[in-house]
Amino acid sequence: MDKLKADGYYIKEKEKTNKNVKKKKTIKTINLAMGLGFNLALPLVAGVFLGRYFDSKYEKDNIFTLIFIILGLLFSLYNIFKIYKEEV
Repeated sequence: MDKLKADGYYIKEKEKTNKNVKKKKTIKTINLAMGLGFNLALPLVAGVFLGRYFDSKYEKDNIFTLIFIILGLLFSLYNIFKIYKEEV
């Protein structure tokens, strides 16, 4: 009888541990997805604003905006690659 209680207790503790592991994996996945979105969007938005600022300052026809968008895209891809490399 004591063995059954001990085994039942062990099974319940193992189930709790599995739930905690699943919860931690879910939180880690959500954190990774949010980080990827942030690392993709921020350099692009910053490139647009910087490009618009320099275009208006030097009175150019969106050439700086285009340059900074491309730089932002390259920086975003580099950040995502770096994160992917760390996770895998």
